[in-house]
Amino acid sequence: TFDGYIIEATMSADDYLAAQRARAAPADAELWAELDTYYKKKLWHQLTVFLETHFNHSIFQTDGLPSLYEKFIAKFEDRINQLSLVKLLLQVAKQLPTPAAAIAFLSTFREKVKKTDQANLLLLSSIADLQLDAQDSAAAKELIDACTPLVDSITGVSPVHYAYYRMCARYYKIKGDYVAYYADALRFLGCVDLTTLPVAEQQEWAYDLGIAGLLGDTIYNFGELLSNPVLASLTGTPRAWMLDLLGAFNSGSAAAVTALKPQWATNQNLASSETFLREKLKLLSLMEQVYRAPAHERALSFASIAQTAGVAVQEVEVLVIRALSRGLVKGSLDGVAKIAHLPWVQPRVLDKNQLAAMHDNIQKWIATVRQAAADVRTHGPELLAE
Repeated sequence: TFDGYIIEATMSADDYLAAQRARAAPADAELWAELDTYYKKKLWHQLTVFLETHFNHSIFQTDGLPSLYEKFIAKFEDRINQLSLVKLLLQVAKQLPTPAAAIAFLSTFREKVKKTDQANLLLLSSIADLQLDAQDSAAAKELIDACTPLVDSITGVSPVHYAYYRMCARYYKIKGDYVAYYADALRFLGCVDLTTLPVAEQQEWAYDLGIAGLLGDTIYNFGELLSNPVLASLTGTPRAWMLDLLGAFNSGSAAAVTALKPQWATNQNLASSETFLREKLKLLSLMEQVYRAPAHERALSFASIAQTAGVAVQEVEVLVIRALSRGLVKGSLDGVAKIAHLPWVQPRVLDKNQLAAMHDNIQKWIATVRQAAADVRTHGPELLAE
């Protein structure tokens, strides 16, 4: 019994298969016969593959997957690859009537699969996901903590990481932790084939990521998000303005952000955080200015910074100090000469415009090197003679 949902398993697996074959249509009876052959010959791998391939077939829906599990799969579950078993169990859990029933059902397998890291991670992540459905975020956080050593122990990105990152992103969205949501949502999208997600879900991820990136207090680079194909799902929709807004922030364009205000102000979270967004935009403008300046020309006057960031000259020093304290740039200030020496800017994922700027800087550097080489060839002999 799982939260009032009663599953009975009184007949043997052979009797169950015989009964299903007897009442099935001829075409379906052949599938039951194939299943029966694998079971009687103890071909556990072939049996598992058959179940994974046909689990959503109509032949299993008459009595429901919970009945199939109790009357058949439970008889040989110890023979099944544990990761495959968990995948089957998750399909069974979807047909239980409530999240509580599904949690109770899946929780009975925690001990069974705990020695297989991937199976354990998928099971715990799925239980935590259901706990979020049941609005029990505290229980979900306990499982997030339990999953952390499992994630660390798995080399590379496994086929089950998507479930963990999806669950974590959901948790941090509920908690309003923009920075953590942004990181885990991007990790989730990096683990999943976008074509497997409905377009509406892609749009939701894209929009929520945009909000999190803008409001995250340590996020000062949108290049990774802007290059993610999920954003394309917003093209041509009422939320397409998010693409332009992210681009405007990434390039530090105050004019573009102001022009888009009628659109982004419709989001309550963005509208209520306008002061924060404006301050963040000033820092991004400074970063962009430093980035675009050639490496040997990064002694920026307060006046040029003020013009680019849209602040008064007397506010520039505070702005640069804030950027220095956050590790966005490195360098020093000359308050007397009113110059900021900023030879380093935080590395970022670049968009096409920023790559074009880098290309221009490289071309200028190449020209400078060539000119220096030409000068050496021309005047070198004279200097050596002296």
